[in-house]
Amino acid sequence: MEQSGNRKRLTKSQLRVAFHEAGHVVAAHTEGMPIRKATIIPERDESGHVLHVGPLRGVKLDSNGSDRARLRAESAIIIFLAGRAAQKKYSPRSWRNFHGCSDFANAARLAPRVNGTDAATNAHSRWLDIRAKDLVEAHWDDVVIIAEALVEERTLDRKRIDEIFKSAVATNSDYLAQTVG
Repeated sequence: MEQSGNRKRLTKSQLRVAFHEAGHVVAAHTEGMPIRKATIIPERDESGHVLHVGPLRGVKLDSNGSDRARLRAESAIIIFLAGRAAQKKYSPRSWRNFHGCSDFANAARLAPRVNGTDAATNAHSRWLDIRAKDLVEAHWDDVVIIAEALVEERTLDRKRIDEIFKSAVATNSDYLAQTVG
């Protein structure tokens, strides 16, 4: 992942950001949320960010207690937590409490709306954190591919992200055909 030619060499911190954002991208993709953009270019008070279609668009959790609404809220929380999971897998000692503060704040605001009591919210949040870690682990190759693309291109739009996932699926299908056949 080292930069070549005229490009600026990325710092360890920038690589961690790439893996963090790649975790969000892969989780959003896996959870069926279309991604608009992912970047590791710092903006405002963020080192990078991912814009995706909100999983709760059109859902009012407070008035809609349906299973569909709950599942969409869980997807949103998993997406928020997957950045940390990917960053910690890439560089376990790199995580600090201040990294991804907005991710935690968003997950913490959403979790009580899915569960009624504090005890249920805490247990459910821990379970969703495990699911985010499992998702990152299961899709680690995709996280690495997205992180590498972010390092190279710095910003990925929806079209580019779709191309990367289609290419990864094709590569995995070719590999499976060779090993099974």
